[in-house]
Amino acid sequence: MKKTKGFTLIELFVTIAVLGIILAIAIPSFTDWHNRTRLENAGKEITTMLALGKGESRKLGKSTFIRTQNANMDNWYLMISTSNTCTPGNECDLRSMQGGSAYPGIKLINASSYLDQTEFPSNDSLVVFRTGKPTAGKSFEEITLESGKYQLTLRISPTGVVTSCIPSGKTLFGKISQCA
Repeated sequence: MKKTKGFTLIELFVTIAVLGIILAIAIPSFTDWHNRTRLENAGKEITTMLALGKGESRKLGKSTFIRTQNANMDNWYLMISTSNTCTPGNECDLRSMQGGSAYPGIKLINASSYLDQTEFPSNDSLVVFRTGKPTAGKSFEEITLESGKYQLTLRISPTGVVTSCIPSGKTLFGKISQCA
């Protein structure tokens, strides 16, 4: 009997079936990981922007401002500017993030209405929220982002410190604790 080299059709089908099973198990885990990573990166980007705003106010010798707009959950922007009336793309725009194609899959669930036009004074004093103080009953203002089943809240204190937490009842991920 002559030996042939190669695979039989049955061996090929078995290999494809095994690969299919492995992919069916791996894809949901990959999607979960991707959503968590995108959310963590967006949170880090916002934290960096806020630190930039605080630093630039000192460097420039004039106030900088947080600008927010949330037309819908997918179409949003967050910006650090030298004017409390600045819009994205103008020269007063120091740095901005925009939802949609720039941050696909990241939804801005909540940006406290008092956060827009928040001021980082140049004299390194406390952050000036639009109302002069955080929302009644809170010692911070917050932004909540979502990607898939995950949510991340960033809390901005009057000193400009940003802390991350996961809203109560939402899936925990990474080393981020649940919001108190």
